[in-house]
Amino acid sequence: MQYDIIKSKNNLRLVEYENDDGIKCRSWLTATAMGNDADPSEGVPASIDFSKFVNFDHPSPIDFDRELKRRGIWTTSELLAEPNTVMGVLQHLYGPTMASVLQKAQQFEKET
Repeated sequence: MQYDIIKSKNNLRLVEYENDDGIKCRSWLTATAMGNDADPSEGVPASIDFSKFVNFDHPSPIDFDRELKRRGIWTTSELLAEPNTVMGVLQHLYGPTMASVLQKAQQFEKET
C-alpha cells in the first residue's frame, strides 16, 4: 500500500494513505515497520472520526429555504446578489451544530 510520510518523531513516522474505500487516513508507524513494508492500516490510528460529532438531521433543507425567504431572498438573482445574507443564514442555522461539535471535541479530549 502506498503512503506519504507527513512527519517524523523519534522512531515514529506519521503516514497518510487511502484505505480500500478511497478515504484518506493517517497512522503512526515505526521506522522499523516501514523498512519491512508495513501496511499503514495496521499502524496506530492518528485521526478522529468527526462524523460522530455532528447530527445533520436539523436544520433541514426546508429550514434553509424558509430562513432565506424570511430574510427576503426568493430568487436565484437575490441569492447571488446577497452572499453575506446567505452566509448569515448558514451561520444562524448551523451555529448550534458548531457549538455541539466543539463541546463533543472538548469532552473527547477530557476522556482520552
